[in-house]
Amino acid sequence: MSLTTIHIKKEGSKVNVSGNEKEGFTLTLIISFGGIMLRPILTAKGKTNRSLKKYELNDKQILGTYSNNDWINNGIMKFILEEIYKNTKGKKSVLLLDQFSSHTNDFIIEESKQRNIELIFVPKGLTYKY
Repeated sequence: MSLTTIHIKKEGSKVNVSGNEKEGFTLTLIISFGGIMLRPILTAKGKTNRSLKKYELNDKQILGTYSNNDWINNGIMKFILEEIYKNTKGKKSVLLLDQFSSHTNDFIIEESKQRNIELIFVPKGLTYKY
């Protein structure tokens, strides 16, 4: 588990890890402009729901997803868009993202349009700043 929960990226800096670095996960946090925090979404490395058992998640507090490499993919991205859509009840909304490939592909752009979510992308290489 990481010793640093939030880390500001600087050239040459690293997050110290003690334990098995292959036991990583991705945590997606979404906060509305009005300050409402949606349920965090944990993405574990795995091929089935069994990969989530070790985290003992409570769907009322943290939602669980999984992927082969513990990174976000189209299915998880679609799940995130649906969570935003449920929260906004279909009203126009905006999602600020970096330019990771699963954020910028045509499938996700179309899915976001269907849910009335405008995607705004942080310029490449400037995620740490914006």
